[in-house]
Amino acid sequence: MIIGAVFLPEWPFLREGVMVGAAVASWFLTPKVVHAENHFSFGPIKEVASLFIGIFVTMMPALSYLEEHGSEFGLTRPVHYYFASGSLSAVLDNAPTYVNFLKLAQVSAAAAHPAEFAAAAPGDEKAAVAVLLAQQPNLIIAVSLGAVFFGAMTYIGNGPNFMVKSIAESANVHVPSFFGYVFKYSLPILLPILAAVGIFL
Repeated sequence: MIIGAVFLPEWPFLREGVMVGAAVASWFLTPKVVHAENHFSFGPIKEVASLFIGIFVTMMPALSYLEEHGSEFGLTRPVHYYFASGSLSAVLDNAPTYVNFLKLAQVSAAAAHPAEFAAAAPGDEKAAVAVLLAQQPNLIIAVSLGAVFFGAMTYIGNGPNFMVKSIAESANVHVPSFFGYVFKYSLPILLPILAAVGIFL
């Protein structure tokens, strides 16, 4: 149901309603013995929810700032957006990172090529993104790859990372510490792979 909801029409709150309905149905229809045997609790979910509510609330001023000053950042090439969005995504969830750098790419491209963006009405985000996709698709690709791939660099780089860590700890399974994961796995193994990907942008 969760996966199917992604493909539903873009009616207000339809997809979200189906996802919430699936979660509620799972809670009430799953036998309690299954919850007990899996040591299910809402602790990890509450922890992750608190963190990401804070992230999404505090990203609004960042979006406003980017809209006003985005063209001053000097990011022009796809590789710039790949590493810049990736660096932020490593310590921030990839969804708000993507939104912020998509806005930055849009503002920067509009400043460099105002004629192409003149047809998009002010405040019409879909039209502006459509123009960006038509004019400079590699910027969107770079932002997407950076935001998604670099999310694996830390536990807080992507919601599921932190969720899995919290679930494992609640089940008394040993996992590396935050910095243990970064210095033992991310920097020596993952970062060189991600850097190699950036060469082809």
